[in-house]
Amino acid sequence: MFAFSSIGSLRNINVTSSFHFTRGRCYTFQSLNQSESFSPTSGFFFFLRHNQVKEASDYSYSNSPGYQLYLHGPNEVLTLDSNSEGSSFIEYLDLDSSEEMSVKFEIQQFQIHPSSDEDCVPDEHYSKSKCEDYCIGQAIVNITNCTVPWLRLPPNMSFAECDDYLSVRNSIQYYINRGMRRIYLEQCNCRKPCEFTIYKSYIINRKPVDSILEPSCSIYIYCTNLIFRMTEVLSYDSNQLLSDIGGSLGFLLGLSVISLICIIEQVFRITFKIFFKRKVKKELKAQEIQSTKNEENDIIKNNIISDKKIDNEEEHIYSNLKNFVVDYNDFQKNSYCEYSPNENQNQKYVK
Repeated sequence: MFAFSSIGSLRNINVTSSFHFTRGRCYTFQSLNQSESFSPTSGFFFFLRHNQVKEASDYSYSNSPGYQLYLHGPNEVLTLDSNSEGSSFIEYLDLDSSEEMSVKFEIQQFQIHPSSDEDCVPDEHYSKSKCEDYCIGQAIVNITNCTVPWLRLPPNMSFAECDDYLSVRNSIQYYINRGMRRIYLEQCNCRKPCEFTIYKSYIINRKPVDSILEPSCSIYIYCTNLIFRMTEVLSYDSNQLLSDIGGSLGFLLGLSVISLICIIEQVFRITFKIFFKRKVKKELKAQEIQSTKNEENDIIKNNIISDKKIDNEEEHIYSNLKNFVVDYNDFQKNSYCEYSPNENQNQKYVK
């Protein structure tokens, strides 16, 4: 039996299950709604019943029957190597099969700035544990050509389950071999996330349950109002660089914001002046070329007209040659001669 914020319904909690080689079947409970307060009644409540009773000789919680509880983010999955940096599976709670426990936890969020020294993925939905689990599962099924229940594969891959002893044995050997797993992970290069969250738990109350309820157990898990967030930022960014440059120029050259605006205005004015001068020169040159072409066209037209006139005149002269005799006779009729003996015997013809 389970509940979140005093509401025990699947509409309030999403339950998923997965099978693991060393831990068996695990159930993941994720709240679908947000709690409005920080108290035991506003968190998770689980009432679990085991099939084994703790014996008097079981002094260690790790050997006694019970449950292991992990507080982790929604994108992380439990793997065989869930002890890396930034993983939520480093710490867990041991709940005995016949006890009652109250646990509160605080949230610690860390954000790393991606750089050449810190190669990380800035996607908030990225999961390094899921990437490593997919990588190992994909490498093993490519060798054995079949899968087993504890191998997690990407959604776009599907293989048939192993149905013979040799394939299952090889899958187990490849899965638990640390050296092989290290080789697989080096080939995949699963980077760490830039943002990760750790849930730090504190046991508030722990006591045995009544003998009537054995072997049953219950646990309250709720969050405190304390959220620790650490963000890595650049100590010297581009804004700081511009501020330093402006301060140095103002100190050494006596520049201010107004003078800087004036300088920018002068630069734009000179630029536009040069641009318009070039534009005017191009227009004047184009006009000169056009006027030269027009003059040449006019000269050609005048030459053509004059040639036509000459041709017409020649045609007129030749057409009048037929009447040359008539014209000559008319010329003689209209002419006369004067003789002046006192002028050195010269004759003068007057028309």
